[in-house]
Amino acid sequence: MNISEDLLCLYTATAERDGDEIVLSIPEREVSLGSIGAGTTVRVALLDNPDLGDTEDRSVASPSNRDQVDQPPVEEGEVRRVEIESIGDQGDGIAKVDRGYVLVVPNGEPGDLLTVRIETVTPTVGFAEIVSGHQ
Repeated sequence: MNISEDLLCLYTATAERDGDEIVLSIPEREVSLGSIGAGTTVRVALLDNPDLGDTEDRSVASPSNRDQVDQPPVEEGEVRRVEIESIGDQGDGIAKVDRGYVLVVPNGEPGDLLTVRIETVTPTVGFAEIVSGHQ
């Protein structure tokens, strides 16, 4: 699969039914980081997930039907754009990504918008190093 260099953000969302429509929620952090803006026209790509099996309506499969919901939402080596929200007990920056997963970023300060590389992933917390960003 070819991914366009114009890709601004990528995340996993759970589709919800609202009457005759399917609604995908965009995480607030994608808007606040400037990846997309409220009222902006965006293109949406729906990617088939073979792990869902032959469900009647894949677009509204619940998270309980997906093994990946139990997995950390990041992988070692992955590069992400994050905002440091707070300082942890050891003085490191704390950012939260998909589903509230915590990333510990040494030298990050609250308000920093950073590009980080995920170095270590555990089931509950990840550790990342700064690649670039506004400090």
